[in-house]
Amino acid sequence: MKLFKKVSVMMVSLLMALAMMVPVAAADATVTIKNKGDNEELKYIQVIVPDRETKTGWKFADTTIAEEFTKVFGKSEQEILKEMTTDNAVASKVRTALKGVQVAKANDLVTINGNSFTASTAGAYAIFGTDKANEVTYSPMLAYVGVNYVNGKQTSLKNTSVTVKKEETTVTKDVKDEDQIVEIGRDVEYTVTSVIPYVKDGETNPTYQVIDEITGATYKVDN
Repeated sequence: MKLFKKVSVMMVSLLMALAMMVPVAAADATVTIKNKGDNEELKYIQVIVPDRETKTGWKFADTTIAEEFTKVFGKSEQEILKEMTTDNAVASKVRTALKGVQVAKANDLVTINGNSFTASTAGAYAIFGTDKANEVTYSPMLAYVGVNYVNGKQTSLKNTSVTVKKEETTVTKDVKDEDQIVEIGRDVEYTVTSVIPYVKDGETNPTYQVIDEITGATYKVDN
């Protein structure tokens, strides 16, 4: 079974107060990707930047990125940013929005050499990756770069890191039957769920099949 490398989006607090006083010239930060293998290809793009004129102190980096988030959340940009900083339950929505950003901003993604890159501005950076040698992929990662203080003064940006987590591709089957007892002739509804694996660049008409064999019953397909 192929591997699927999945990273849950890091929903750390964006620390709104810091955004109102972002230093004009602070020392750069290093963003490190931990647990990176030799065959991974990683790219990044900044998706959230400071903005002293907004209520949250943040804004999306450009209109294309903002559109991908508003399509998923169905709210205004500032409402989305506020929700992202206060509710960890939105992680799945953020992940979906970032997948849209990965496609919409494909030509603007910056390749990461090695396992780290330099961030010169506070905010949130989306990191995308593939491992073409093993035909696996990552879910998008989100790294937040904050600000260091010394004696109440901002001195530099904070170094940060994200960790690549690996797990096997799994196929799950959920049956809607609480007592698990089925009489002859009864229809039983179940759902098969699987993660779609990585598709190589340039691949045309890719096919992904989930084969589920059943005995002692017949299929009734729900279209």
